[in-house]
Amino acid sequence: MTSVKRSLFRNPVALAAAAASLGALLVINVIAALRGLDSPWLLGAAIIADVLTVGAGVLVAAREVMVADRRTGAAQARLSAIVDSAMDAVITVDGEQRIVLFNRAAEQVFGLRRESVLGSPLERLLPARFRGMHRGHIATFGQTGVTS
Repeated sequence: MTSVKRSLFRNPVALAAAAASLGALLVINVIAALRGLDSPWLLGAAIIADVLTVGAGVLVAAREVMVADRRTGAAQARLSAIVDSAMDAVITVDGEQRIVLFNRAAEQVFGLRRESVLGSPLERLLPARFRGMHRGHIATFGQTGVTS
């Protein structure tokens, strides 16, 4: 949303013009509602102005979503590059303990390709003798929010 803030809300002339336009639109709508069918041209003009205003709002909102998506993608790419360049193995799991992130160092430590482990259970990487204990730790953390 910073692009809208930069372009509109920090420019007093644009802000005044937008406020004046919305104020005029409000006045036109009130007059059109009061005069009703006595002035069908005014009702039509008010409807057209309303549709144009809503359309402009939709275009601005769509642009902001696209800008936010682009910024999010760039931030994710930066984070991915940082995690991938880490010297330590970094593994992230989701709520179901499935691997969602596996960096290059983790590939070297475990001797597995990232593509082969993404989406698989974390237990795959644990020695069999620790799997039950790990399940218990995860269950306790889920209930208490405390790690040991």
